[in-house]
Amino acid sequence: VEVGAFFGRSQFDMGNSGYNDLARRWGMKVVHCRDVGMDCDAVARGATEEELLTNAAEHVASAHGVKELPPELVAKVRAAIKDE
Repeated sequence: VEVGAFFGRSQFDMGNSGYNDLARRWGMKVVHCRDVGMDCDAVARGATEEELLTNAAEHVASAHGVKELPPELVAKVRAAIKDE
């Protein structure tokens, strides 16, 4: 999966409690970078699975230098998605 195809508005949480409260209120989807095997504290969020995948791909490209997401990583991310 080409990372460039997933770029969108960034929704990463690194301790922003105001955003966390809104995310819980609106039922956001969330995935923790650590839950897919990375040594990273980032959390990607999105209102939909598609938005979350867009945000996660943007993070993986910028923070981890992964320019193309292998299908195995996309599957790990999908399996780790939780509702807030």
